[in-house]
Amino acid sequence: MAKLTQPHDKFLKALLDDPGALGALLRERLPPSLVLLLSDEAPELVDGVFLDQALQESRSDRLYRLRLKGRGNVYVHLLLEHKSRPEERAGLQVLGYMVDQWEREYVAGEKLTPILPLVIYNGAAPSRVPRSFSELMASHTASLGLRPLDFEVLLVDLGAIDDNALSNDPMLRAGLLALKCATRESQQRAKLRKVLEAVAEAPRLLRRALVYMIETYRSVDRAQLLGEASRVLPKEDVMTVAEELREEGRQEGAAGAQRAMLVRILTRRFGGLSNEVQRRVMAAGSPELELWLDRALDAATLDAVFPTPH
Repeated sequence: MAKLTQPHDKFLKALLDDPGALGALLRERLPPSLVLLLSDEAPELVDGVFLDQALQESRSDRLYRLRLKGRGNVYVHLLLEHKSRPEERAGLQVLGYMVDQWEREYVAGEKLTPILPLVIYNGAAPSRVPRSFSELMASHTASLGLRPLDFEVLLVDLGAIDDNALSNDPMLRAGLLALKCATRESQQRAKLRKVLEAVAEAPRLLRRALVYMIETYRSVDRAQLLGEASRVLPKEDVMTVAEELREEGRQEGAAGAQRAMLVRILTRRFGGLSNEVQRRVMAAGSPELELWLDRALDAATLDAVFPTPH
């Protein structure tokens, strides 16, 4: 599974790890005719993330298998869009994900399962996510008398939904409201208390929501956010989160100093470092960095600092 680097991606996935929030999203946003056909079985997360490497910094996706009351299944391919640039390609990208999944089923000798794309968009700019694949086709396609492939893209544009109508489920509503405000810096101060009050109704989301808001609410500084949170949320919970963040900051600061020292030693001893070595150093934690620093002091070659695992 690709490593997620975007706080939006991590937060949405943490939100949907809650069965109640996931169930509410599917009940409220899938076509009612399909919801009536679903069994009472919980959605099953299907292994495999089909991220285009060029878009892995801007998109999160998950594939769920839903059981039908009679027989058979349907997949829901859920994506989060929070940047404007790749949105126009969403339909083409979704088709690629569908083909990946269908190829697995075909190789296994299975019939192909229907897949419904469900896109959650929390960007501040007007959405350009296509509502159907046919929107990507040339304008003269219909005049050719052909029947090109088409499918609907179910779009949940958070910016187009009133805050109070985001969901009837407290946890899902709190999460979607936090996501919505994260990309709207001009609204963050005015809506800070409203978001925190929603989080208060979803205590299981408290820690993740506070961390996410600190990471993404750029118009509200950390002290102001934690101060307001302590007036709305249980103070002991807020203080615990604040202390955890301080400790993480101290650890990251120490690791940053170790990285800088390691790069300096390696560069002086072995010359310019390749992009791959720099990536390994920047991704490492303190235990690895300490080991490499010890090796860097007397290693004869760069390969001796980073031995290839067997």
